[in-house]
Amino acid sequence: MPGNTRHSKADKPVLFVCVGIIALVAVVGVARVSGFDPTQVADVTIVESRDIFFMDTTNGGVSVVDGKTGGQLSELAPGTNGFLRATLRGLAQNRMTRGFGQDVPFRVTRTSSGMIQLIDLATGRTIALDAFGQTNAQVFARLLRTGAN
Repeated sequence: MPGNTRHSKADKPVLFVCVGIIALVAVVGVARVSGFDPTQVADVTIVESRDIFFMDTTNGGVSVVDGKTGGQLSELAPGTNGFLRATLRGLAQNRMTRGFGQDVPFRVTRTSSGMIQLIDLATGRTIALDAFGQTNAQVFARLLRTGAN
């Protein structure tokens, strides 16, 4: 019968899903055509850096050694600096998996935008430490200063 159309209550959610899918496809299409790259990082300049070795000590601490001079910068007591230890543990495991040893230092950098990074010079992996909060980033940032504790 013309003019007698019945709509199910299920029609509305289906319509919303279809409109959402069309909108998503449109946004992705515009991004692809415009050249948007979600992995692209803004160009920044490194304004400060230091190459550092981290070595386990016999008492369970970590010795922090300058990668250029070989001088000890600090010794981290056992049971302290959990974020630093966890970060290094992950990087060390990555090195072992890829067949790298401990003879290549890590590099701590500060960029022109103030971002603190930890770069594994052996694997090329970079960790943006600010992503873990300012307090955690400062654990590594203090190592940029001579004689850091």
